[in-house]
Amino acid sequence: MFRVPVPATATDAEEAQIHAAYRSAYSDVYSSTHSSESPEQAQGELGRILELAERTGDKLLARAAYHRAIDLGAQGVVDAYLASRPTENRAWESYTAAYQEVNQARGMGHILERGLAERALSSEAAGIGG
Repeated sequence: MFRVPVPATATDAEEAQIHAAYRSAYSDVYSSTHSSESPEQAQGELGRILELAERTGDKLLARAAYHRAIDLGAQGVVDAYLASRPTENRAWESYTAAYQEVNQARGMGHILERGLAERALSSEAAGIGG
């Protein structure tokens, strides 16, 4: 889901070129949004970059804008990128659902651990004072 797509038939040299091109695109996107004064300004710039990438057919620039949008929590740009990519959208939905489940499980685990610890400590305190 987050990887840069490389054709299965690409040679090692071609794969290296694709990754270098992606890194360059991401660096450009990052530079364009790094010093933004507000999250809204960064999202606006990412939206502009994504529109340009889509209009010119620059798949790597579009993916770089999408990845930066994920980093910044710019959901509008993420949604715009995924709108025309149903396979990637399904992968994103699966990822976010799994991520939320893990966070909920961690949250429940921490609640249970804290409750057990408090119970043990209160039992010890009652025994010490009694």
